[in-house]
Amino acid sequence: MKIAVPLFGSRISPRFDCSNEILVVEAENSKVIHRMTLLIDNLTSFEKIKKLRELKIDAMICGGIDVDSEQRLTSNGIILKAWLSGDAMILLNQFITDNCKSNNITGQKSKESKCTLGNRIVGFRQI
Repeated sequence: MKIAVPLFGSRISPRFDCSNEILVVEAENSKVIHRMTLLIDNLTSFEKIKKLRELKIDAMICGGIDVDSEQRLTSNGIILKAWLSGDAMILLNQFITDNCKSNNITGQKSKESKCTLGNRIVGFRQI
């Protein structure tokens, strides 16, 4: 499985469209087997999604995301875990080891996970 994580330093970027780099990880049997970072600072959201499709990304873990990007990703078969914040590698490892159930991790702050699930608000509609 190939997973993309928009980054802000070592954390998940607060917004997909504002991210300057994306961590791409290939995982197999709950272990990371390949890892690379893509610089995407001059790409539009549409171009970023096109790049993810070209890389055959299966899932993306991100912070905030606009409705159009969310729809483009999911209509292209990319699993989206959105509105997350925290250390990118911690959340990525939780996702890979299947500690990430449904559309959230735990929704709770903790010293162990250092992650939070933000309110799922897209535009003006609550999801």
